[in-house]
Amino acid sequence: MGKVLVVEDDEGIRLLLCDVFRNAGYTVRIARDGQDALTILEHEGGFVILLDMRLPKISGLEVIRWLEEHPKLAEANTIIAMSAEWASQQNTPSPSSALVRASFSKPFDLEEVLSLVQTHAPKLHSW
Repeated sequence: MGKVLVVEDDEGIRLLLCDVFRNAGYTVRIARDGQDALTILEHEGGFVILLDMRLPKISGLEVIRWLEEHPKLAEANTIIAMSAEWASQQNTPSPSSALVRASFSKPFDLEEVLSLVQTHAPKLHSW
């Protein structure tokens, strides 16, 4: 069906999203922080990336900037950004990169997140 990379430091959220997407037929990879995500993306592509913006080591925004500097890798992936800050109305802007196709706030509705991934998965270039 497609591939999803869940980049999330909260284990409960990470496991929940993995279960949802595996049950929907997606191949799922996980990254606990931005550094893990970059390591995966250097070797594999074709993902819809569910990217938490606040991560240890390397933030979600830094992952986006890195992909922007690597156009071939950026072309092979698309990003759906997620953050708890947006929901709490703090001064954290949503990312404005062209790589970010959608965003959502935590807490989230699982059906809406699944729908976002289904919408963006077919638009990816093959890896």
